[in-house]
Amino acid sequence: MSKGPKTLSLTEEEAFLEYAKGGAGRFYKTSTIHKHYLGCLIMLDAGLRVRELVNLRISDLYFQKMPVKALQVRAAIAKNHRARIVPLTQRVIVRLTMYREMYVDDKQFAPESFFFAEWPYIKPITTRTMQRYCLTVSRKSVGRNVTPHMLRHTFATKLMRVTNSRIVQELLGHENLTSTQVYSHPNSQDLFDSIGKLNP
Repeated sequence: MSKGPKTLSLTEEEAFLEYAKGGAGRFYKTSTIHKHYLGCLIMLDAGLRVRELVNLRISDLYFQKMPVKALQVRAAIAKNHRARIVPLTQRVIVRLTMYREMYVDDKQFAPESFFFAEWPYIKPITTRTMQRYCLTVSRKSVGRNVTPHMLRHTFATKLMRVTNSRIVQELLGHENLTSTQVYSHPNSQDLFDSIGKLNP
């Protein structure tokens, strides 16, 4: 059986997010933790590529200071220049609301970029910054290296278990269905569940 993309288990996902939310405080400023945690959450729950994430604008995530319910990934930042719409989970919306109250209302945003660094001077967060953050958090929380793309893989794999491949293809922004079908790989729990259905 061929192996599918590397992903996080549910237990690992919970541990990763918990550490990203609070435990990473010893390495980063509080405001930076909020932004990086939110970035990880968006990759896990909306399947964004890291390049798409760091190029988000304030207007992509808020309308009249309220979080959008569906994120439009603009063609200008999407791979292959294919725009797509991804509905946001409730936990992302809740976190965006908290973020707005802490930072947007205090006008601490950089002019356009949503994810930006504050030290030593204001500039957009880079893909490398998010990669380093994921590695720092994952080594402490799950004991192995986790990349931003693994968060996207985790999103896609979970989706494939609850909906069809065409919907997953649209949400991921894949041009070809074959790119999406790699996420249909079964894990050990799938194997047990399938045999369990044979029991009377």
